[in-house]
Amino acid sequence: MWVPFEELPASARLWVFTSPVPLDTALLLPPLQEFVRSWTAHQQDLKASASLSDGYFILLAVDENQTAASGCSIDKATHFVQNLGQSLKLNLLEKRRYFYRNGDRLMHAVDSQTIQVVDHQTMQAAVQGGRVTPTTLVADTLVSKVGDLDRLWLPFGESWHRRLFGL
Repeated sequence: MWVPFEELPASARLWVFTSPVPLDTALLLPPLQEFVRSWTAHQQDLKASASLSDGYFILLAVDENQTAASGCSIDKATHFVQNLGQSLKLNLLEKRRYFYRNGDRLMHAVDSQTIQVVDHQTMQAAVQGGRVTPTTLVADTLVSKVGDLDRLWLPFGESWHRRLFGL
């Protein structure tokens, strides 16, 4: 059952899928909404929503206070996103993709020009070369609750990235 994203509680379970290029909301929102409207767990409608964030992130969320997402329903969502990516000739399931902003100031609106999308090796080089510093904003695509989206962008020095890339 589709609900507007902003109506989900902070406790709603969240999955973040990433794109290597900016996404077109007008193109992607209709199929995302269609999928969510039919998304179920053990024949029970999921109170869920989908949204796009910052041009690069597909957000799927479920209010598990009504019905919990099951392994099969999570698999359905993953397969849907995989197929959506294939139709766009994009891998939307890549986990070793990193996002950081040029400049350290937090912005209310993100311009896709300010976001760098890099692979693991390039991120390591950016850290070692000083292009990514403790204050550089990085995307934490591992956030797992809707209420955590206010921490989607955080300083590198406060993120799990710091441990992975050794700064």
